[in-house]
Amino acid sequence: MAHPLRIRAFVTTALAALFSACGPPINTQVIARPASSRESKISSQILAAVNGYRQRSSRAPLQGNRALDQMAQNHSEFMRANRGKFGIYGADVSHYGVEQRALAAREMYGMDQFGENVAAATDQGSTTAAYLLDLWVKSPPHEHNLRNSWTSSGVGVVIDSDGTVFATQVFGSRSIKPSQMSMLNRLRVH
Repeated sequence: MAHPLRIRAFVTTALAALFSACGPPINTQVIARPASSRESKISSQILAAVNGYRQRSSRAPLQGNRALDQMAQNHSEFMRANRGKFGIYGADVSHYGVEQRALAAREMYGMDQFGENVAAATDQGSTTAAYLLDLWVKSPPHEHNLRNSWTSSGVGVVIDSDGTVFATQVFGSRSIKPSQMSMLNRLRVH
């Protein structure tokens, strides 16, 4: 039986190829700038809000992961740089490249399970994180990610000049120990 991550990556790649041919060109050469203090604060608030939601759902809290934070930050910057060019989930949000992020999380950080939530919304001031969480809770696939049995998370937020907040939360879990992962990687090479 094929691995679910590989099937999902194939489907995502096929859909991205299909829809990218129909819309404006997407800039894939985006370089994320360091997060501002406001963006970092919202990222921390999102993780805290998600962990509060998970606690109310009898789930273990997610541990923040700096590498996953950077991955999420890069994707939020990608969405900001390409806003208005997407179509499947809305003009300003996309899971474009999720298969590469999943593979990078696996190969570089030993995450054998991976998920992602994205959103774009007008900055709500002090309630922005709660507002974004509410958007994800109201969407069954996003809400499933919020409650899944992940262990780690990364959050990235970018605020555009007009006040639009682009947020990405990536989730990961390791069920394979790092030593087992390196052994599997060596076996794959030979």
